[in-house]
Amino acid sequence: MGLTNSNVSNLIAHMANGAAYNAKSLERLAFGAEPIKPATITRFFQLLRHGGMRNAKATFVYSMTATGPLFTSSAVVEELLEAEWVTKEGFDFSRCSNSWPDRVRKDDGTLATKGEQGSIEV
Repeated sequence: MGLTNSNVSNLIAHMANGAAYNAKSLERLAFGAEPIKPATITRFFQLLRHGGMRNAKATFVYSMTATGPLFTSSAVVEELLEAEWVTKEGFDFSRCSNSWPDRVRKDDGTLATKGEQGSIEV
């Protein structure tokens, strides 16, 4: 299931107000497309766990339309709910996956350096 922080906030409101749900078959969650608030996601995980979710994997993605994924990190939800993963600023990801390689190429075909303009190449 792929979600934004706004989607999760809406689902939490329904779930917390007694909406019936069964999360037993949920195996994978992905979050992205807008800033992800750790407190919101943590509450969502807690509600899903209450609904029967076990051993689901969560993936967090930061990307740009022009380049695709720039940063992804995944962990089992149960691990994310452990105190050592959660900090005041968010989740402490020490395991990052490689994303698509990208670079900026100038009009003359050479690679641009920091601060130079050009076209994004993926």
